[in-house]
This record gives sequence, structure tokens and C-alpha cells, in this order.
Amino acid sequence: MAETGNVPTKDVARRSKMLRGLALTEQVSEIETPTLVVSSEGEAARHRESAAVLAEKLPNARAEEISNTGHVPFVTHPHRLAKLVRQFLHPELHAESCNTPSATPPA
Repeated sequence: MAETGNVPTKDVARRSKMLRGLALTEQVSEIETPTLVVSSEGEAARHRESAAVLAEKLPNARAEEISNTGHVPFVTHPHRLAKLVRQFLHPELHAESCNTPSATPPA
């Protein structure tokens, strides 16, 4: 893979290296924007721990974990992720939980 979108892979790698060791944990608490932090049951433990820390540090965060999913719920269960996002954006319209697996995705 020579390209990642419009950015050459070598540039993506260089930028990723620049972020190593960058600790922004304390600055996260300054973000006041309502934030939905989503993790999935199939995530590696460190990813789930990172999501929990992020949700704890963000003053207006809502944490959700999508159960019975793997590492990429946006691919395997997009309807459940979309439901979570809709509930977050419009809580007055959605009273049911996203973690109730549905037999078929909504149309």
C-alpha cells in the first residue's frame, strides 16, 4: 500500500511516530463538548481501559460499550453503533438501549 487516502504512507508513519509518548490525559479534562466514548466488548483490554480513562476525564462524556461484538463494531454491527450515536445526539427520541441485540438490522 503506497498511499493512505491522499497522504503517502511514509508521511502517516512519520506523523504517528511524532505522537508516541505524547501524554494529553490532563488536557482532556478541559474539553467541555459533550462526547460519546464507545468501546466494544471485543476490544483489547488496553483499548477498553483507555476508553474508560477518557470517559472518566472528559467532564461531559457518556461511555457506552457495545456487547457481543468484535474489534470493529462499525463494520460488523453498524446498526448498533448508529443507534448509539442517534441516542446520544437525540436522547429525547430514544429510550431503549443499544445493547439489546436485534435479530436483523433496521432498514
